Amino acid sequence: MGIRRWAAVLTGFLGMLIILRPGLAVLEFGSILAVISAVFGAGSAVITKELSRTESVVTITSYSMTFMSLLLLIPAAFVWEWPSLSILPWLIMIGVTGGLANYFFTSSLKAVEISVITPFSFLQLIWAAFMGFFFFGEVPEIFVWIGGLLIFAATTFLAIREHAVSKATSKFKPIEF
Repeated sequence: MGIRRWAAVLTGFLGMLIILRPGLAVLEFGSILAVISAVFGAGSAVITKELSRTESVVTITSYSMTFMSLLLLIPAAFVWEWPSLSILPWLIMIGVTGGLANYFFTSSLKAVEISVITPFSFLQLIWAAFMGFFFFGEVPEIFVWIGGLLIFAATTFLAIREHAVSKATSKFKPIEF
């Protein structure tokens, strides 16, 4: 991982810090849980990357979702309520979009290095801000715009850089027989 990738990752991370403003604003419980989720997500990405060397994307995604469902049955048993029919379509959408997200994330880990994908994960903050605005009327603060701009810049830089690098290296690949 070169200095340019590190710079892009750190710029995206800085954007996230500007959005959360730890120490300057009250760090809400949800924000703390999101940071904890990011730590576990990073561990999951490393394990998934390792598995992608020998396993197919479908296999990894299927096992991941199966084991996650089985493990979550334990805490769910204590608070379980049958969903009403009006909530069922939303739950199906969560399952479908979550499954697709897992599949595409696993596919991306199989294709490129984790350091290439990391800045793109910061885009979740921007998408969440837009969806919060459109679906719940939440108006993003100026810090969300500034942090989002840094995240977008880092991600765009990395995408352009990786495209240029892959284009340059593909020209000089040896012919295999």
